[in-house]
Amino acid sequence: MQEKTVNLNLFDLVGSAFCIDDIEGKKVFIEISKAIEENKSVILSFEKVEVYTTAFLNSTLGQLYRYYEEKTINSKLRFEGLSSGDSKRILRYTESIKLFALGNNSIKEKINSILGESGD
Repeated sequence: MQEKTVNLNLFDLVGSAFCIDDIEGKKVFIEISKAIEENKSVILSFEKVEVYTTAFLNSTLGQLYRYYEEKTINSKLRFEGLSSGDSKRILRYTESIKLFALGNNSIKEKINSILGESGD
């Protein structure tokens, strides 16, 4: 049986080529979450999007990493309509947000490990 896919176009959801507001990002997060909860894959299109901010990404992608496991996100979410530069930016963003999703103690432990400190 073929898995259902939901196509979400940011331009259509936000109503603009400028994805800058965290409130707009929350709307996108809700749509992505609905699809994941229904066991559907999501293609998130950046077609026609000219600008997106970290605030917008925090309220969409950042929230996903708060509520879903990385393997779920990786298997359910794909991007399209990104330039190679934007693809790299999204990749860097997701790598950094995963660190925060681990929680402060894990980050502190990693830093202490690198510095050779006990953390006491």
